Amino acid sequence: MSTDVKAVFRLYRSFRREIRLLPTAYLREFMKMKLSDDFRSIVEAKKDWVQTKKIKRAESELRKLQLANSGNVKKFDYVLDLAYGRKGKLKWELLEPLLSDPSLPKPERIIPTVERSRPPVYPAELTALLTSTASRTTPPVNQKALQKPPKIPERANPNSEEAKLLGPFSKRREVNIRWRYYTEQVQRVLPPLQVEVEEQGAEGEPERRSNKVTLNRIGVRSVGMQDEGILEELQTLARRPSHKNAPEENGQQNAPFAGSELPSRFLRRRFAHLLGRIPVLRYSCPKERDEATDTKKRTGRYQVSWAPGAVHPNLRYSPERLAEADANDIAWFEHAMLEEKMRADDAKRRRAAKLEAMNAAATTQSEDNK
Repeated sequence: MSTDVKAVFRLYRSFRREIRLLPTAYLREFMKMKLSDDFRSIVEAKKDWVQTKKIKRAESELRKLQLANSGNVKKFDYVLDLAYGRKGKLKWELLEPLLSDPSLPKPERIIPTVERSRPPVYPAELTALLTSTASRTTPPVNQKALQKPPKIPERANPNSEEAKLLGPFSKRREVNIRWRYYTEQVQRVLPPLQVEVEEQGAEGEPERRSNKVTLNRIGVRSVGMQDEGILEELQTLARRPSHKNAPEENGQQNAPFAGSELPSRFLRRRFAHLLGRIPVLRYSCPKERDEATDTKKRTGRYQVSWAPGAVHPNLRYSPERLAEADANDIAWFEHAMLEEKMRADDAKRRRAAKLEAMNAAATTQSEDNK
């Protein structure tokens, strides 16, 4: 290793000092593991140019971490996205189990003699994520686009007029278009941290569970950080503490963000926005059926939503976030509706009077001409 060893370890110690300032234990542990992996790759790099490139990248990461600890919103969100799999290596580790399903049959080859010409498979979990707003960085896609990507022309259908006129569409191009579309859409998916199961309780009300025992009993695959309590911890961090349990009254400072110098309100807002980037994948069990009258096999379905306390532009005017109208609100609403009706009636009368005056003027002019 030709690089100055002291400079590398100086950089390492600077990282450790910044990591100690992070607000939660999970963030500190994650960044410690990432730091260990990054600097191990620096030390084990055999080529000088590779080592120099890795050191520059580490210096850039250190500057981002310093800005995050100083209260920079963009850089703090960057650290959160890394730690909770919104980007980086962890994102693909969370997504990997959702990209395949051993229980699904292999699709037929597009090119009969080429094994790799099979089109991509969309498991039920991945389909739900691709077609939902809550799990996408871009607008969702529809089911038809998954079956036939938009860039595949009508010529791909051998019975179409274009195919009869111009000849058959290249099978290799069709394979490439399908896989390119699949890759692009998967890259825009935000992976869930766990799967929830919603089933009918004893009293007929829906009950939600996310433990592995329930998932194994129903036959649903666990994903991500199942049973780790990470999502529940995020909801607690994003929730505003009650007045009786406020940190200032209990003699604690900035709890539950002990060790961080950033304001607790800033941290709560950042974790709430993070929840808006973490979809909740929920499996709804089929309702009970009458075996004598219903012989069809029913299966559950996957749905995607946001966790309670999440902040997202699409949730701004959702019913769950709007306060219930009281008597004063209803009175103001009725008053506004009455004023709107009076203005509309007044405008209607003015238009009628203006039209009547114009007709009278036209009649007078025609009589004068005679």
